[in-house]
Amino acid sequence: MKNFEFQIQDEEGSALASVLIIIVIVSLFIGVVLSGMYVQNQFIQQDIDEVKARYAAEAGIASFLSEFRHSAITRDTPLTIPVHDNTQVTINAKPFGGFLDVESIAEVRGKEKKIRVLAGALKTDLFEYGVVLGDTSSVLMLTGSTQLKGGILTGQIGTRTTDFKGVSFSGRLEGEQTQQSGPLLPNFNTNFIQNQEELINNSFQKGLWNSFDSSYNGLGNSNAEAEDTLFFDGNVSWSSRDSISFPKDVTIAVNGNMTLNGNYYFGAFTKLLVRDTLRVGGSISGEHVLMYAGQSLQVGGGAQLSAQALSGGEIIIRDNAYLNYPSMIYTDQELSPDRQEIIIDIRDNAKVDGTVVYPVSTTNFTSGLFRVRVSDQAVVRGGIYTLGQTELEGTVLGSVLTQQFYFYESPSSYINWLKDAEIDFSGRPENYVVPLGFSEHPEYQILDWAEVQ
Repeated sequence: MKNFEFQIQDEEGSALASVLIIIVIVSLFIGVVLSGMYVQNQFIQQDIDEVKARYAAEAGIASFLSEFRHSAITRDTPLTIPVHDNTQVTINAKPFGGFLDVESIAEVRGKEKKIRVLAGALKTDLFEYGVVLGDTSSVLMLTGSTQLKGGILTGQIGTRTTDFKGVSFSGRLEGEQTQQSGPLLPNFNTNFIQNQEELINNSFQKGLWNSFDSSYNGLGNSNAEAEDTLFFDGNVSWSSRDSISFPKDVTIAVNGNMTLNGNYYFGAFTKLLVRDTLRVGGSISGEHVLMYAGQSLQVGGGAQLSAQALSGGEIIIRDNAYLNYPSMIYTDQELSPDRQEIIIDIRDNAKVDGTVVYPVSTTNFTSGLFRVRVSDQAVVRGGIYTLGQTELEGTVLGSVLTQQFYFYESPSSYINWLKDAEIDFSGRPENYVVPLGFSEHPEYQILDWAEVQ
């Protein structure tokens, strides 16, 4: 009987140990599960904070574009903007050719998001026409094989088709014709772009880039990193058959002339700033490249890039060069000591997707000077805006807003005549965006969007 009691006590002790072991195992399992749930919750919260930071950065850009005038921004302008939940967003905005380069940084619980956009302006109503003729004292004459598809806005005299030297008009005119009195062309505020040009020229004159002096000769790896500045005091000529790439946001400043001929790729938002003449050829490529030349800018060869092309003098786009959308060509030269006539010349098989801008009015002193020419086989896909003359032998897929048209056939010049030209409003880029300057309070449109981090 005593042995039986001991046996029962032993079994009771064994059961208690088993229960304790099970409790420990279950507790450990529960702990692991709870720990996993906690870690998972942390990851989920981090994802939520990351999404909130992204939304806050996007809200900062929207708030900035709705509240601040682009014309007041002359250089990198850091701002702090409160958005929803009192999140503070840092905005860095600076001009980039005809557009705004805006960077937005937001942080939520240690999670930071940086978004960068390129913003332009919604096209004005006048860009809904195929042709707007600013010279209201003259009729618009269409002759030869001219093809015009799109609305036409002229003065009260209107539009006519006519024979030319005994040859009947063989073209086509499609679109509503509107006659209107008073000034027809929109104003373009040049301050936004001129401020950039003045900043560049002052940097050359005051030697602000001298400390970034570089000995790179255009061959091999440049060892440049993002946001680096390479300065060259004097003329520069780069030529290479090898493929050479530069990172984004590099500034290349040349206090003289620069010739580029080879297989060079420039990362997004690269700046090529040349005090005198910039000649670009070969297989140059890149995305959102700002090119400035104080005297003359020439792009040819097989160059293919989206560019903001600014010049204090002439601009020539030739050969098989292709400036991708959203490119802009801009010059505001007013006088020519050598009686130069063509201020922007797009010729040969060149193609420009974007907007050509020459915002200087001709006067009696400059009459007959400063024409924008699109030669035979050349194409502009987007729009032309000029307060001077447009000589159109090639094709415009979009709008032409011009003070006058011009063409020459020996021995005479013809004002406001279009001969053997083509304008097709329906062929311009989808969601076409124009440079900033046509409105003081534009409706901004995003051209490019990138999550930097």
